[in-house]
Amino acid sequence: MRKEKREIQSIDEMAELLSRCDTIRIGISDAGAPYIVPVSFGYERINGKIAVYFHGAKVGKRAELLKKLP
Repeated sequence: MRKEKREIQSIDEMAELLSRCDTIRIGISDAGAPYIVPVSFGYERINGKIAVYFHGAKVGKRAELLKKLP
């Protein structure tokens, strides 16, 4: 993190931030260049951590990139 004072470390703050969003963006490396795609998502708290689930097809560029670099 470039500016540590802006880093969100509180799980409560992270959950509150996510609760206000309906879309997140996933950044994936594509041959050294970023590939960024907006996705619908859901999340839940599990044992003091946040698990994020996103919607998407099992085929396509994003799926292929995630298979290469999980």
